[in-house]
Amino acid sequence: MSQSGDPSTQDFHALRLQHYDWSTPQGAREAVQSIHDLALEHALGTIRWYYRKRKRFRSRAQGLRFTATILAILGGLMPLLQLNFGAVLTKAGYDPTTLSHLGYLFFGLAAALLAFNNYLGYSSAWIRHVLAALKIKRLVEDFQFSWMQQIAGLNTAAKQASDPQPEAQQATPAPEQAQPASDPAWRQEVEQLLQLVHHFSDQLNELALQETETWAAEFSRDLSSLESLVKKEHVPLSSNAAPRANPPGGSP
Repeated sequence: MSQSGDPSTQDFHALRLQHYDWSTPQGAREAVQSIHDLALEHALGTIRWYYRKRKRFRSRAQGLRFTATILAILGGLMPLLQLNFGAVLTKAGYDPTTLSHLGYLFFGLAAALLAFNNYLGYSSAWIRHVLAALKIKRLVEDFQFSWMQQIAGLNTAAKQASDPQPEAQQATPAPEQAQPASDPAWRQEVEQLLQLVHHFSDQLNELALQETETWAAEFSRDLSSLESLVKKEHVPLSSNAAPRANPPGGSP
């Protein structure tokens, strides 16, 4: 199993290739514990992967937004500089309106950076990765508590079954109270633990699917917005071209 923490490289289904001994109580319990550890490591690796990817998106989003903020501030300062130092620039032989033009340029660059951040989804991906990691962390905590409660309950039941009973209660149990030979207690214990791991794995896969669907929806929405903007700004050349005059006597 890969230790990189990447969900795409961690093969949770590799447990199918491992040969567990399900015929004995000790072998079955060891198999269930191994499956539990594998499922837990897969979840923790997924959390690490989301947090590692979050850092990359966070740095890019913060860089773009910080640069856009600086450019917007500079754009707002340009008219003030023109108002206060226009005469000085005129005496020095410079056109003071250049400052206003620079202000428009700075505002345009700031808007372009924000649009670039929005289209590539750096800020939304940063938030989405944080939320996904927190949700998986909560799933892991719930799974661990449920596992410990299940183990504690089974150990208590096993201890009560092993304690000596009074002579009045040591009589042979009725047939309907006897444990079926084909379904011993340890098999029920293993089935309960496997169901717990299976439920946890399903929850983890469902969360990953929801996160992927959210990303796909955001990507499709941003792509549609970009296409609409391009179509709106596009002017066909045929609409601006002058009508062609037919030569005298010629066919159209």
